[in-house]
Amino acid sequence: MAESISIDAFSFDPFEGGRGKLLACTTSSASTVIPGTQAQPSPPIRILVTNVGSVVAYMRMGQSGVVATTDCLAILPGVTVSFTVPPVAPTSLYVAGITEAGSTKLQITAGRGI
Repeated sequence: MAESISIDAFSFDPFEGGRGKLLACTTSSASTVIPGTQAQPSPPIRILVTNVGSVVAYMRMGQSGVVATTDCLAILPGVTVSFTVPPVAPTSLYVAGITEAGSTKLQITAGRGI
């Protein structure tokens, strides 16, 4: 009889010891640089984005000056989503966020895995 093997399907190795950014989102677009995303030697870089608030946030990834609109990717309240970072080396990744109404916060951490 074969033995069963348990595999952890959620494996994430954060950069810089798990240091991330908390992005405050309101009805005006705001952006922040994500630590650990500059000049990484081998892709793919991933980010985990968690909406820690109670309203929908809309986010967009890019370089310095990136702006989010409510046409961007929706991150529902209480949800964590993993993304592959688009190539930005040698610059750092920026994430912008906005809400339709109210405010929320996005917790963003870069790493590899998932």
